[in-house]
Amino acid sequence: MDVSDLIAVIRSLDARTTPSASGVHGQRLLLAVLARLRPDETFDAIRDACRRSGVPAVAAQARSRSSWNKALRLHSSFAAGILPSGQAGGLGERERLAESAARRLVGRLTLGGPDNVVTARQHPQAKATLAVMGLAEIKAATDKGWSGSLATGSWIATELGMGRATGSRMLTLLEDARWVTKVRRAAGAGRAHVYRLKTLSGDARDQWAREASIHALASGQAEPLADLIRAVTLPGMNYGQAALGMAVWLWAVEQIADVDAGLSPSARASARKRLRELGITAEQVAEHARTHSDGEARRLKAEAEQAREQAAADLAEASKQHTAKVREAGKLLRSVLRAAHPDPGKIKAPGKLVPPVSTDPAELAVWSKNLLVLISQRLPPKVRPVLAPQIAKQLRAALVDGGHSEARADTISSKLLARLAPPKVASEGPDNERQAA
Repeated sequence: MDVSDLIAVIRSLDARTTPSASGVHGQRLLLAVLARLRPDETFDAIRDACRRSGVPAVAAQARSRSSWNKALRLHSSFAAGILPSGQAGGLGERERLAESAARRLVGRLTLGGPDNVVTARQHPQAKATLAVMGLAEIKAATDKGWSGSLATGSWIATELGMGRATGSRMLTLLEDARWVTKVRRAAGAGRAHVYRLKTLSGDARDQWAREASIHALASGQAEPLADLIRAVTLPGMNYGQAALGMAVWLWAVEQIADVDAGLSPSARASARKRLRELGITAEQVAEHARTHSDGEARRLKAEAEQAREQAAADLAEASKQHTAKVREAGKLLRSVLRAAHPDPGKIKAPGKLVPPVSTDPAELAVWSKNLLVLISQRLPPKVRPVLAPQIAKQLRAALVDGGHSEARADTISSKLLARLAPPKVASEGPDNERQAA
């Protein structure tokens, strides 16, 4: 179908679609056009037709890079459930995204030694972390048509057999070194963020024209460097007594790619010694990791994954309980603030229900006592140790929002907490609760 036929389809869809807000109407039209994507059509052709369609709403969506990419993501998420793998993102689109991610990954792995942020000592873990994130981005592009991937420190730690704190530090290090970009926080995914490998500069790209490795990595085909990069997440690489470790893995990358990937001379010497003891070469590192990924190594990684899942479940439950506590405390505080206000009307914001800043200190003290009485009447003694710190914390915020100084807000809220809860609980007040949250 040529561009003129596509334009006719777009105009026909526009005529049959009920107008709404311009942005929503244009996005609906764009998704409708993408939903009828045929095997002989490309995204570029559809975008060109949308721009030239003469339909303002859809033309604006096609001209905007962010709106166009959002439509592609929405289309991809929907189509992934009904189309075979590789077709949901449109012909060639997923392959293009996967190849782009593979190009950035291979380029960064095979580029230069230590820089101003990542030291030679940190390079094995940093490059291994980058490989894990790059492989995840390639998989997300292939499976879902995404141009980024989810990552957390605990997930990195599990994949590479390191401590959770180290995994988090590696994510921060890669971001500080501008090897990756933190795109956004992932909705509904706990503490996970979406990351994307950064594009290298033009001068750097000239140094790593490794098309065979890039294509093999993106398409899942066998190739020495691609196989070695994929091997970084194998249990036999980082788990068990026979684990090779990240320094040996990066040294093998250097040998196969014939580059200086950032290892220190001592790390190279240790890697060579380790491989001599095993009687294998750099080209055999990936195969060695595969053959040693059963038994102890697989068990240890499975245990690490189970521990991570349990920790995530515990965190989700704790977060759920904290949210419920915040809501219950807020509901009670609003009710007593309204009861203590001479004319609350329809006011709901706690900051507007507290006495004005000009209130006489004696009157403010009386108001505080009345507030304590009201809270005591409505808060059962057995739940006071749980809710009292959160009530005091929200009362402090309401006073500050109402224009009172932080010192006065601290004084009033701390006195309220001391009377509602015993000293032991009072010591676990707003500040410590803020840290736990």
